[in-house]
Amino acid sequence: MKVIRPKVLVPFRTPGPCEFCGKWCQVREPAHIFASGMGGARLDVSINLVALGSTPRFACPCHREHHQGRTPLKCDLMRLTAKREKTTHNAVERVLTWLRNLPKGSSDERARRGICLMPLDTAELAERIWAEVCGESLVKGR
Repeated sequence: MKVIRPKVLVPFRTPGPCEFCGKWCQVREPAHIFASGMGGARLDVSINLVALGSTPRFACPCHREHHQGRTPLKCDLMRLTAKREKTTHNAVERVLTWLRNLPKGSSDERARRGICLMPLDTAELAERIWAEVCGESLVKGR
């Protein structure tokens, strides 16, 4: 599934601390944990994004370093996202994998079936992210 939502990227571009090294950056860039160049579709959802420092005036090289295969690695970004979202690294990875594997134009019913098969902590995160994408809650009572 491809999720392109430019407005979701805005808070990851504001001045602030790099989510990896903590340095204050006038320019931050949204780094995708699973990028479209990694054999998948683009996912502009909060759990797939981390605000990393950019290189103007060499304030913070984290985004450039990430793209060059150095620290921060994908697993580092997942841990940062899990901490920010108050969940586990495994839940983030499971939900991102689920989203990436959903066929284009998947129905709410198909998403609901997938969510119901997940462990509770992962299902809650998946429902929250699906609501972020679609704008509604799928599973009543959660």
